[in-house]
Amino acid sequence: MRYILVNTEEDFIKMESVLGRARVISLDTETNCLDVFWSEFQVVGISLAADTQTGYYIPLGHRAPPKIEDATPPKQLSTQWVMSRLGRFLKGRRVCGANHKFDAHVFDRYRTNMGTTTFDAILAAWVYDSRDCNMGLKEITFTRLGYKPTEISSLCESVKPKGKKGSGKKGKKSKRDSIGFEFLDPELALPYAAADAVNVMRLHRWYAPRLQMDPGLSWVMDLEIALSPVVRRMEQCGMLLDKAKLRSFHDSLLEKEGLFIDLLQKVSDNKDINPRSSLQMGDLLYHQMKLPTPGGQRLFKRGIAPPKGWLDAGAIEEVLSKAKEANQDYFGDPRVKQWPKQQVIDLLSLKIKTSKIAKLRTTYTLNLVDLVSEDGRIHPEFKQLVETGRMSSGGGWNAMNLPRGDSKDTKGYDIRSAFIADEGYVFVKADYSAQELRVLAAMSNDPIMREIFTGTKKDEEGDEIDLHIYVASMAFETPYLDIKHAVQKKKRGEELTVRDKELIQFRQDAKPVSFGISYGITKTGLAEQLDKSEEFADFLITAWKTKAFPIAATWLDNVPTYAKTQMYATSYYGRKRRLSYAALNLPKWQFESRVANQLKNMPIQSTSADMTKMAMIKIDATLREELGDESARMCSMVHDEIVVLCKEEYAEQVSKIMVKEMATEINGIPIPAEASISKTLSKE
Repeated sequence: MRYILVNTEEDFIKMESVLGRARVISLDTETNCLDVFWSEFQVVGISLAADTQTGYYIPLGHRAPPKIEDATPPKQLSTQWVMSRLGRFLKGRRVCGANHKFDAHVFDRYRTNMGTTTFDAILAAWVYDSRDCNMGLKEITFTRLGYKPTEISSLCESVKPKGKKGSGKKGKKSKRDSIGFEFLDPELALPYAAADAVNVMRLHRWYAPRLQMDPGLSWVMDLEIALSPVVRRMEQCGMLLDKAKLRSFHDSLLEKEGLFIDLLQKVSDNKDINPRSSLQMGDLLYHQMKLPTPGGQRLFKRGIAPPKGWLDAGAIEEVLSKAKEANQDYFGDPRVKQWPKQQVIDLLSLKIKTSKIAKLRTTYTLNLVDLVSEDGRIHPEFKQLVETGRMSSGGGWNAMNLPRGDSKDTKGYDIRSAFIADEGYVFVKADYSAQELRVLAAMSNDPIMREIFTGTKKDEEGDEIDLHIYVASMAFETPYLDIKHAVQKKKRGEELTVRDKELIQFRQDAKPVSFGISYGITKTGLAEQLDKSEEFADFLITAWKTKAFPIAATWLDNVPTYAKTQMYATSYYGRKRRLSYAALNLPKWQFESRVANQLKNMPIQSTSADMTKMAMIKIDATLREELGDESARMCSMVHDEIVVLCKEEYAEQVSKIMVKEMATEINGIPIPAEASISKTLSKE
């Protein structure tokens, strides 16, 4: 391969003349860190290529390493000159890259045009094979082309200044940490940077024809490419934070965490144990108490910390469930020490509460305050790369999973309420009504479920059937109208009898079953959610599957079998989630416990994700055309809720736009949307 350094205006003009004849141009940026909203962020260089043999690198922000005194500055072009010139050159041209959303952020920062992205190697790798969703460009290049490029960490290690950090604390990585690329000599940076642009061209030739051969995957690829600039604009918008409220939450949570720790030490009969120590807690639970391991995995050696995740709330909940079901009265080594079963259950319950409180405090209070950029806003980072096709969030916090403050674990700490609209603005939030249940009805063709969602199934009074009342009536063998009338009395504010309250509770107990069934909800998980026994939870799940919607239940149960035969599960629109090779070789009982539930939900979750993404693209286009960015723009997603920040006077108009653009149908099942207006992201 041939790599050319472009560090004079004459070199740049020559490069332009060569690239100007190309149909597609590959572009990649090198920067000093990954936080494009930080004041110290800088572009270090730009790579370009138009074929699979020649790459160009334009150094812009290289400087001598701090270790070298009186070093001569490297020869390079002015950033402003290059950005201005590239903006004119790339306007209207087709470009490709790898994680091009980031590159577009870089060009936006310099108010420069980057052309029209038609291919992204990272997105293509994920769409083609969902197992590659966590791969970077180097891994993808090695996997598909058999060529292993140099990793940036090994390249920069010798020149990167020690301790050059942004906002990372206690050794944690931060997007503001220095990459160190700016301290490389441009001649050394050339083969690394230019190779990235060339490899993107090579990957474009590898993926493009393969994606085109599958109409479903081709459609998904077009969707993700169209969504990328929408997501970028969401990230750029950002939101304001009520910092005082978050600091108050932090202090209160810290105090509550301390009380839980005191209780945990008492219950464990060890006042010196540190619940924050994975080494100590791992030893106590898995070696001293000899509790079952998460997922039946092999026990780790004593004297080292347990594997990652073994002490998370989810894993401990699994251990707690197994401890409750265990046919034994004591845990531990009878030759050393034993703990009564109830004491172990109490200890595990406290550990779960302590972990949840600690995570809430460390992730969603002062951490958010520290991430506020110089513009006074916090900018979420959204990722399109999830195996199921759903969006996810990164950057040190999860914008899509903000705690609501209405669960028993987070009560009193409504983190969403700390996200506030600008003066004179409001948030318009919209999501689908029973989206995943409607998708399940459409894909399973369950006749009863279809009739409910199309409105063709009526009760004896001629009204449309309420799905949750229907499930409750089937489960508890109670007349539908009895439950309906009790619910209506409550809505009207009338005095309720004991029987009315019981009937209303039937519906409330049935509701989480329907919403959780496609996720493979277990009797343990439902019992925890309802705060009732596992026997009762199992009764509800069985009733849903055998009495309420047996056709839908059968369809869900058949998805893993079909997926194992085809080696993938698919969405309504053609997105594929491929099974890992390890999953295919699992024994049946392990496949059922580890993989089956994921596969059951994949067609529903992926179809819902594709639907939401299509809506985001349409909403963004309509808002920009009718109102403009100053009046309304998408700013976030919370769970499956799309959030728009708009001027108060346009709130009703934006609400109507969102509901209209989101409304859709699949296989004859209508899927409507609902919108609300508020000054914060809170549900209250």
